[in-house]
Amino acid sequence: MKTIVFSELDPAGVNIAQHLIENFGFNEAENLKISFYSLKRWKNGKNQLLQLPTSLLEADYLNINTEFIIFASKHSSQSQKPALTVHTTGNWGEAKMGGNTRELAFSSASLIKSLFLALNSHTLDAFEITLEATHHGPTNLKIPLAFAEIGSSPAEWKNERAGEILAETIMSALRKPLTLKEAQIGFGGPHYAPKFTTKEKEEFAFSHICPKYLLDELDENMIRQTIDKTVEKVSALVIDWKGSRGGQREKVKNIADMLNINLVRV
Repeated sequence: MKTIVFSELDPAGVNIAQHLIENFGFNEAENLKISFYSLKRWKNGKNQLLQLPTSLLEADYLNINTEFIIFASKHSSQSQKPALTVHTTGNWGEAKMGGNTRELAFSSASLIKSLFLALNSHTLDAFEITLEATHHGPTNLKIPLAFAEIGSSPAEWKNERAGEILAETIMSALRKPLTLKEAQIGFGGPHYAPKFTTKEKEEFAFSHICPKYLLDELDENMIRQTIDKTVEKVSALVIDWKGSRGGQREKVKNIADMLNINLVRV
């Protein structure tokens, strides 16, 4: 079973879900009872779509028997720049938007790359397609997850073509097995990770990304989490060299040496 979830409180998630139901044969099924909730459910073969009554950031109760979860979501930013984004979740420091402090979610670089490449097979005027750094909750689910998002303001969240593209992207990812054997972890650069976004189109497949503004909070435990909570074998720690300071680079290098993992400079 593979799972898509959206929140009834999230207009972008509702937009994407409507296109999944209308265009990809998801039919109503028996509700899924979990924790204190009875979740409305649709099914398409071995795929299920779940409607949550809570914010997606607070979905730490969603430990279910599934291969992975794709969260269909809105993306918000102060710039309100139109964007289609992909990322996994976790808190490098204090938990300010769901999840637990200094806890990362399980991630699959295969799933993220599949979503990202499928997004890039589409074009939507004025929308940027990008990876984001690891951020927000949920963080304690025992299965890999990824967020696929429409950003960054109410106008984009309800954009019908954006909803169609995200639905098509998610279905493409559902159809593909998770075949990658190796993954990379990114360190440095801004939240929208332009260098890692470029490298994702090429030879790399990132599971977690820690941006420059959070590198000072990084320690051995957090780097071990990136490795332990990546489904694939982590083959390298990748540093955005110009997007990090000398002390930050030295810290990542020392931990990479200690863990006997390759360090790659981009």
